[in-house]
Amino acid sequence: MTQQEWKVTPQMVYDATNGGLDIIHEYYPQSVGKEGTKKYFKIRDEGSASCRLSEYNGIYYVTDFGDSGTTKGGFLVMNALEVMMREDSRKPSFVECLNILAEKHGLSQETTKQKAEYKYEKLPPVEGAPVGNIAFETKEWDKGELQTVFARRVWDRLQGLNLKLEKDKLEAKGDDVAMRNAIDLCKEYGLISLKHYDLTSREEKSGNLVTHRFGSTASFPILMWEAGTWQKIYKPSARDKKYRFVIRGEKSRVMFGYAMAKKKYEQLLEDSDASTGSGQEDEVESNRKPAKKLNEIIICSGGSDALNVAAMGYAVVWFDSEMFSLTSEEYSKLSGIAEKVYYLPDIDTTGVQEAVKIGMEWLNIHLIFLPNDLKKEYDLRGNQCKDVRDFFRNHGQREFDTCLKQSMPMRFWDENMKLNKEGKVVKKNGRAQIDYKPNNELMYNFLYRNDFGLYEMPSVKSGQILVRKKGNVVQKIGFRNINQFVKEFLNVDSVMRLVGYNYVDIRNAFHRSAQFSEASMDNLKYLSLDFKDTGKSHQLMFFENETWKIERTGIKAIQHNKVPAVAWEEEVIPDRVKILEPVFEVFENESGEFDIKILRKDCHFLNFLINTSRVYWRVELEERLDKLTDEEQAKYKKEHQFSIDGPLLTAQEIHEQKLILISKLQTFGYLLHRYKDKAEAYCVWVMDYNMMTGASDENESHGGTGKSISYEILSRYMRTKFLNGRDKKQLENPHIMEGTTEHTDYLFVDDAMKGIDFDFFYGLITGFMPVNPKGNTEYIIPFSDSPKMTITSNFAPARNDKSTRRRMWFSSFSDYYHKNPNGEYREERLPKDEFGMTLFEDFDAEQWNLTDNVFARCVQSWLIHGKVESAEENVLKNILVQRMGPGMMAWADEFFHQDNGRLDSFVQRHVVFEDAKKRISPNLTPQGFMDRMRAWCQYKGYVMNPKNLLGKDGRIMKHVNVEEYRNGEIRATEAKGTKECIFIKTAFDSAQAPQVSDQGNPVPGDSGQLKAF
Repeated sequence: MTQQEWKVTPQMVYDATNGGLDIIHEYYPQSVGKEGTKKYFKIRDEGSASCRLSEYNGIYYVTDFGDSGTTKGGFLVMNALEVMMREDSRKPSFVECLNILAEKHGLSQETTKQKAEYKYEKLPPVEGAPVGNIAFETKEWDKGELQTVFARRVWDRLQGLNLKLEKDKLEAKGDDVAMRNAIDLCKEYGLISLKHYDLTSREEKSGNLVTHRFGSTASFPILMWEAGTWQKIYKPSARDKKYRFVIRGEKSRVMFGYAMAKKKYEQLLEDSDASTGSGQEDEVESNRKPAKKLNEIIICSGGSDALNVAAMGYAVVWFDSEMFSLTSEEYSKLSGIAEKVYYLPDIDTTGVQEAVKIGMEWLNIHLIFLPNDLKKEYDLRGNQCKDVRDFFRNHGQREFDTCLKQSMPMRFWDENMKLNKEGKVVKKNGRAQIDYKPNNELMYNFLYRNDFGLYEMPSVKSGQILVRKKGNVVQKIGFRNINQFVKEFLNVDSVMRLVGYNYVDIRNAFHRSAQFSEASMDNLKYLSLDFKDTGKSHQLMFFENETWKIERTGIKAIQHNKVPAVAWEEEVIPDRVKILEPVFEVFENESGEFDIKILRKDCHFLNFLINTSRVYWRVELEERLDKLTDEEQAKYKKEHQFSIDGPLLTAQEIHEQKLILISKLQTFGYLLHRYKDKAEAYCVWVMDYNMMTGASDENESHGGTGKSISYEILSRYMRTKFLNGRDKKQLENPHIMEGTTEHTDYLFVDDAMKGIDFDFFYGLITGFMPVNPKGNTEYIIPFSDSPKMTITSNFAPARNDKSTRRRMWFSSFSDYYHKNPNGEYREERLPKDEFGMTLFEDFDAEQWNLTDNVFARCVQSWLIHGKVESAEENVLKNILVQRMGPGMMAWADEFFHQDNGRLDSFVQRHVVFEDAKKRISPNLTPQGFMDRMRAWCQYKGYVMNPKNLLGKDGRIMKHVNVEEYRNGEIRATEAKGTKECIFIKTAFDSAQAPQVSDQGNPVPGDSGQLKAF
């Protein structure tokens, strides 16, 4: 979470709580009165109190010497926010602590003034001073300024350095000693304290010159780095980074700190000469070899970091910019005075990238990387900690020494002189021969720093795969990719600089070594990769040239290096995109109904979707268009070729078509928004609007309307698991989900056959996904990481119960696009005929950009409006038609015609069944007949066997004149008896009507009427 998402910064909380002391007192009341003393108090049941309060630069801390389970030097140091995180019963996170305290103290970013403010005066111009002139006045250092520069643990060390002997007794450690040491360091390295600085400028309105004076305050120190005629004014408390530095004078390349390092080196030489008795008069200076170099010199990323490292006793240098290239001359200077040259970067993305860049150029430089856990801490502005000054707030020299010991160069081999049996150096053509050997640990470090590593993948037998991260794109690779990268690197200038004429030898060393092999890659580090590209209120889309962040309020483009998440290579959409104005807009009209505006007419994909939603196209373009003249027809077809709201349609017809289009667009947004919410978990069932219409064969289906192509294209945007809905063997395979992982975003079941086992898929909508790979251990994908699902079919789902309807989201396609093999249409109409190209396959960059924008706007619309259902009475009716089967509709319409007296009356079941069996199918069973009857009643809106007429056994039993069925006729007999009857009630009464379950059994509480899913 970024600072902008927080209600306040840590500094604002500390300003409002006496440096956090009030918070500490609240959780540790036993600490009251211990501030400003060295008295201890207890925070646990222990023999002796082991906690003490301390204050540094206005912030209070609890030091717990009784907590050894820490990496902070054997004791725990907590600020007030960390105390709250530890002790509060709610166990709040760092951010939650800030927000809780903001509410408690009435703080906000907008209304709360922070204490860090400078003094400002507007003064007359200095005579002769040009525009842009900068003048300054220095002053003596004070403790607050120095504690702004030096971190708390550094200050602790400075308190005990260079103690003076007074009357045969060392002076006491303390702030006075620390100040003296800190001031000396600042003087040595060129950092001075300013009382103020003046900037001359010209006023915009009057055009007059004016002097702006910016004065230092206790909460807003103003400092300055000085290097001859060049100065850099530094305002450490400035909230905005762009105002933190002001440059004065001509900038020149300076290796800051080198003079001090050289001085240390020369002192070492003098001490070495003195200790060995060297210094003969006849020794030539140029031939004198130093007995020793400095152990190390550390290149820091900035002056403040360098001062803190120098205060810990190390030789340091730095350049004016974190992004610099080290020259050969500069490297020679550093390596000439130190055994090891180190580079200490910040650990943010930019810092690490620059470190690797330097390391790849100068292969013997050791790169120091601070612990990644530092990123879990925050500074007073609320920014993630990243540099060594942040590190020294809570960590001391011992931990820093560990970082040095763990540092490695980017060189990944060892080299030793080749010796013969006599122990003499082997030479060839007068040159000493070098024995090169791959160093495994250095090799793994080299590959890791170049973003090669392992990644856990339960779908493969080994449980892991080799990957490489390039920017924020992750590739699945093999050893051959690593081999190629290493061998190519051995040809670069930085390697040639080290090995010289031995470049063939080093290449052969890697060709021949068993240490550099595929098996050894199992020792690579695991990469920490954050694939989280979604949240409840946003979705990222990765493209070739930029990443889009889609939110309710809009879409914004982000540079790849600014995106915190990574994406698989196949998830990066291969388009160079540009965000366009909305292509369509879904909104609620004055009647509170969903409506849509089409804002562009040149997007082929959107036009295609419009036409696939024109379910009244025959009414519009045939029945009503036929009434116009030929000229009027041609004009209408041209003007309304891609119109969802053609003027020949009624308002109701337009509304229904718009709802179908809106619902379709919303399903795309739902599927592309990877975030999973059980309250909004659906299976998108895609089918023909006119499914089964006029079919005489139960197994006949209608296709070619654009269902599959419209939803299959989503696989271009998401990692997809494909299933063939007509392959019964595949659907029955226990390994059906093999290859599906938590990185699979989309399950696409295409062309599902009639009666497909939806129960299996239903469990995946709101539950976890079990995956049983062949020859591998079964694993579970949790709901939050499982893919969303689409099923396309020429049939309606077999189930029609409440729970199924609740999880279904139907997307309907008209038959506007169709083939015409049987002559049932006037023409054959295919997308290629209208667009002059094959959809998607022939798209140019412009059409892909439009399509990408359509899908992005679908996500935005989904985030705004959620699920929008189309008018689905026809959908439900088609389900019921399918359940009735062929012949049932025609027979029941005739048998129970309103004029024959069989509606709203008792009809003996056995004679009804016999007539149906004769006229529909001789294989009809009694239970199958009743299931079909219930479907027909639901279709008609009737109630079959109202609850108030049912007996205890769930049947209607009546004492009647028994009827018989003979020779295709129903005849009355004189016999009387009790017979089961059917009663079809036409006047709907919700209190009496049963719901029909998916098994065809009556379930209390459902009206049985047709209704939207």
